[in-house]
Amino acid sequence: MESGISLLPIIGGGLGALGTLLVLSLFAKTARDEVVLPPGADIRATVAGWAAANGFKQRPSQRGLLFRKGSGVFGPATVVEVILDRPQQELHTYMLVNLLFRNRTSGLSSGPFRERTSRRRAAKKVAPLFESLGLPFAVA
Repeated sequence: MESGISLLPIIGGGLGALGTLLVLSLFAKTARDEVVLPPGADIRATVAGWAAANGFKQRPSQRGLLFRKGSGVFGPATVVEVILDRPQQELHTYMLVNLLFRNRTSGLSSGPFRERTSRRRAAKKVAPLFESLGLPFAVA
């Protein structure tokens, strides 16, 4: 008989934890903060200038302008999106959270307790934009 530690329980525990994360990621809720802008408001130039000054990179979008800061691998990426394909422009802000096999969005104004620190960091990045546009912004 060999004495030593069997690796089977360690491997089984790791696979169980990975399976649990997968199931949780499949049922994760998505949320975004959305602000409908007044008719005739055009904020594209303001948002683009703010994004360039604050290190946000423009990404392709079918719906309008999308700016993203961070990769989402080591922490949530902060996203600011100007929706142009509707009768009135909308400003969406959210975090893009990587859950191993799936990405989900989480709003900056509210969300799960475990994301509170990330949400506050993202809100500090976005708050000056809302101030410059004269829009209300609150973080829970």
